[in-house]
Amino acid sequence: MDDTQLDLDSLMGTASSLGMKVFFEYSAFDILLNLLVATISGFIISSVYRKNHSGLSYSAGFTKTIVYVAVLTCLVMMIIGGSVARAFALVGAMSIIRFRTVLKDPLDLSFVFGSLVFGMAAGTSNHLLVIVGLPAFGILVFMMNKNGFFYDQALRDLVLSFTGDERLTQPGPRSEYITILADKTKFNKLASVSQSSSDDVVVVYHIEVAENSSEASLVGSISAVQGVIDVHVLRSGEQFEH
Repeated sequence: MDDTQLDLDSLMGTASSLGMKVFFEYSAFDILLNLLVATISGFIISSVYRKNHSGLSYSAGFTKTIVYVAVLTCLVMMIIGGSVARAFALVGAMSIIRFRTVLKDPLDLSFVFGSLVFGMAAGTSNHLLVIVGLPAFGILVFMMNKNGFFYDQALRDLVLSFTGDERLTQPGPRSEYITILADKTKFNKLASVSQSSSDDVVVVYHIEVAENSSEASLVGSISAVQGVIDVHVLRSGEQFEH
């Protein structure tokens, strides 16, 4: 009889550890505290990435995704707790997801992952985690979309393209626009020099406008260079997302 009772207690303990009949493993305060720490950690990581990034591949969406992933991973760990069964269930649920269309923005995957996280929380009866975590995540998303912190770097990364006659390849005009770029840009890199069908020379630079300058000033200075016919400043698709 004692052995039978011991086995029953052991079975109930195992069921509890697997998340059965366990509704609230964290208090509302614990959930909010964990989410706050995860958010701060994500902001620190994204800020370090943003400050140390160079070139034109900067993505505001990717920078925000770093914060979202930190928060969602925090939620996942609270859902899993110490349950190995839940960990394997999460891996199985994620392996089900298949995309026939390639996700062009990391943010898209973040929201798919978020739906998976909150669905798993509801399915494992962690209702308090959903009640507290979902509004907190939604508020975070809206606040980050309203904040220009993630976009100011993207707004400075440009493509400068100017067209002119053969004089652009001569030492005089060439040294003139190189001097202008050095003075009015924080970063500049020659991307290409080509010849159009009308025999015009096309020069393309990847640039970041200096803080003490402006796009209008740069375009005006380049337009004044001997041989320059037309000047364009372009932004990549990422810069138009906000």
